[in-house]
Amino acid sequence: MFDCRHRAILGAAVAFLAFAGRGADAAGTALTNCRQVVELSARPTGEASFAIRATVSFAPKGNRPEITPSASIADGTGALSFSSSFPGVRDLRPGDTARFDGSIVRNQYGEAIVTLSNITDLVHGPAPTPKDASFDEIKSGRLDDRLVRATGVVRALFDDDIDPNWQFLVLAKDSQILYVARQIYGNRRLTARDLLGATVAVTGICQHNRHSLMRPPYRRIDRLVAPDSNGIARVRSADTNFAHAPELSTLAYHLPESFPLDRRYRARGRVLAAWNGDTVLLRTAEGPVVRAHFADCALPDVGSSVEVLGFPEYNLFTLGLTSCLWRKATPMPTPEPDVTNVTVRALLEDKAGHAKANVRLHGRAIRLEGTVQSTRGEGLDRRLVLSSGGFLVPEGYTPATAGVGGSVELW
Repeated sequence: MFDCRHRAILGAAVAFLAFAGRGADAAGTALTNCRQVVELSARPTGEASFAIRATVSFAPKGNRPEITPSASIADGTGALSFSSSFPGVRDLRPGDTARFDGSIVRNQYGEAIVTLSNITDLVHGPAPTPKDASFDEIKSGRLDDRLVRATGVVRALFDDDIDPNWQFLVLAKDSQILYVARQIYGNRRLTARDLLGATVAVTGICQHNRHSLMRPPYRRIDRLVAPDSNGIARVRSADTNFAHAPELSTLAYHLPESFPLDRRYRARGRVLAAWNGDTVLLRTAEGPVVRAHFADCALPDVGSSVEVLGFPEYNLFTLGLTSCLWRKATPMPTPEPDVTNVTVRALLEDKAGHAKANVRLHGRAIRLEGTVQSTRGEGLDRRLVLSSGGFLVPEGYTPATAGVGGSVELW
């Protein structure tokens, strides 16, 4: 007989199941696999505890007490990464399987943070095999926190501008790029000469930068692991033969999104200017002015004829080359340039007084007058700030006699 009492019991059971089914939103309900943790982390709110049995795909190397160790784990449903000062994290090795207990909490930005409270039932096993992944697969998000291997040409190498203990590699394949973050702690700092232009296979964890005060969200390969201590295996050495590279001018009428970013191009011309110890302006044999940024070499002299080899770079206004090498070239005719007398206002405003850069003077010789406000630097990096017509303009200069407060004519 199905009476009211049975209905009450059934209703209580349904309510309990509904409460438990909410999982991530129900206080005291433990999540049991990586997928549940990932799904809760993707929500704007919610906290929960978890008890997961998973296999380690990345584990800390060495024992540096000043660094909070990080690890990545995966099971049959998904993968996740965490940083934790829990002592057992430093004992983990790739291939270990264990039960991981912890919780998801929210920081001041509302971002989900995985915290670890215990590691038990540890069993050692063989290191996992990385998944060979395309740039599209990595950027899709389907491989977040998983062990992957990606192959591409090293287009650039630079230090993090916030934390000097990190380096970034820019891998290129066809018209796509992928960032690789490499921690310097305990590793040798790579230089441009080590890898620039080489084809490499990078093995590490696919990471999603979900929150940053300085950088927008993006995906990268991080926490590098085997095949060696750097997580970087050279597949093919860089081709530095200038004759093998096409002329940069062949890209002049191509859409930037179709540029082959993994291929070097060359340009020949005369150096018009140099600055910052890494950049020159080149008047090419075909006529256009090209900006060339150099990776790790001394700059050619202003006025010299050179051939440069680098990767194409487009800034919505001009086509240039980056991560360049150079060699001397057959001298080009160097007639005296026609010098245009200008005011700073004519450089920075139109006839109606609206702010507008006069791009027609890009790469041309100009002459302007003003008062020197300050000077700094040496050699090709010497700079002065010129006051002229109510404007302050930074200028590169060669006269050693330019003094603060004096009038000077530059061209």
